[in-house]
Parts: sequence; structure tokens; C-alpha cells
Amino acid sequence: SVGAALAAVRKAKSEAKVGMRAEVTALTLTGPEAALDQIRAAEADLRAAGRITIDPTYAAGEHITATDVTLVPVEKASA
Repeated sequence: SVGAALAAVRKAKSEAKVGMRAEVTALTLTGPEAALDQIRAAEADLRAAGRITIDPTYAAGEHITATDVTLVPVEKASA
């Protein structure tokens, strides 16, 4: 479940055409309650891996998805 949540966050970053190092400043994770319980239990790891800087909002749903994602792209260092 945590891997699926991280994949959903990465998909949102990819669709927004930002790098994977972009920070997530808003996020709603949707999924079945049992999956959300597992994600909550490993939230610190998910936040570190996904560069999520806030506590995600959780909502019940059929599939694990990431919605209402707000991203802050990382500025590339000039050479």
C-alpha cells in the first residue's frame, strides 16, 4: 500500500512535468481504509521518499490515488 501511494505521488510529479525532487506541499491520498491504515503507519517513510513536507489528507476510496497535489519544483543550480 505504501509503495502504491509513493507511485501515485511520483505519477503526479511526472504528469506535472517536474522532477522527482519537487516538494509536495499539499496532498490527498485516497484508498481503502485498510490500505490507508498501512500508509498512516509508514507515513514518515512515505514523506521522506516522496519529499512530502506536510501531513497528507486521507479519504476513503476504491483505489489508492494521489489527488489535490501541490508541487514546488526544485530550482536547478546554475553551472
